[in-house]
This record gives sequence, structure tokens and C-alpha cells, in this order.
Amino acid sequence: MEEGTEKKKKNKNKSQKYGRGIETMYRVTMNNHVKLNQIADNKANIMISINAIIISILMGSVLNDASMLQSEILFWPATVMLVSSLITIILAVLATAPRVSSNIVNLSEANSPLSKLLFFGNFHEMDVYEFNTQMKEFQKDDALIYEALNDNFYILGRYLAGKYKYLFFCYRIFLIGLIVSVGIYLVMLFAR
Repeated sequence: MEEGTEKKKKNKNKSQKYGRGIETMYRVTMNNHVKLNQIADNKANIMISINAIIISILMGSVLNDASMLQSEILFWPATVMLVSSLITIILAVLATAPRVSSNIVNLSEANSPLSKLLFFGNFHEMDVYEFNTQMKEFQKDDALIYEALNDNFYILGRYLAGKYKYLFFCYRIFLIGLIVSVGIYLVMLFAR
């Protein structure tokens, strides 16, 4: 009787290895990744909108008027702001541009990264039968599933780091362009 109870405890401990706490951690981490991705996209969209308005105003009024083009006091600040706004938009678009790989996952290959089966870009070209077959193989071992989730979080983290890197430069260039163009305008205004 003692041996049976000990065996049940061992099996219970083994099944609790990947229990609710771990699943909650994965769920919370995934939610955090999704929220950070939304925040990055919102920030990029704000920068695209603001700078598109600035470029429209500059090209429509300041740089389109011949008398304003003759005035150095407006030409150079407007040019600096136009260039910095254009670079800012490019960086913001790069931050939000979707990246989808075209790798087709085949679990029969040696060292096939299982985490790739969790991303739609890697299985979207598979037929449904092949996908189901590979998913069934994949689901046989809990340790492999959690390893794949870990890999997936790592890949998502790297993707987010790239987005935030573009946003970092996007905001800096916008800020520097704004400061430099206003600075040039003030220097030229008071130098008259």
C-alpha cells in the first residue's frame, strides 16, 4: 500500500511540473508581448501621422511659395524639418512593417526548430493534413511544447526589440530635427 501511494505522489509531482503557474506565466508573458507590440504600433502610427501633416504643411505652404523660398530665414529651417520628418516616417514605417518568413517546417528533419510550428508564417503554405500530422507529433511531449514556447517568446522578444530600436531612432530624429530647425530659424531671425 505504501508503495502505491508513493508512486501516485511521484506521478502527481511529475504532472504538476508544468502546472497552472507555468501556464499562467506563459499566458501573462504572451499578453505582455501583444500589448508591447500594440504600443509600438500606436507610437509608430502617431509619428507617421504627425510627420505626414508636417510634410504636407511644409510642401503646401512654405516650400511651394516662391517668395518664401527666396527667404533664407524660412527655407533652411523648413528644409531641415522636411528632411527629418521624411526620415522619421521611414523609420516609423520600418517599425510597423510586417515580417513573415517563408520557412516551411518539417519535423522529420534533424534539429528542426519546433517553435517555428507555432508561427503562422512558417506553416501557412502547408496543407492541413501535413500541419495536423506535425502538430500531433509536436504535442506528444510536454517538455518540447514548453521549449517551443520559450523559443517563441525569444523570437517575439527579438522582433519587439527591433521595433523599439526603430522607434528609438524615429523619435530621436524627429526631436533633433525639430530642435535644429527651430534653432536655425531663431539664429537667422536674430542675426538680421
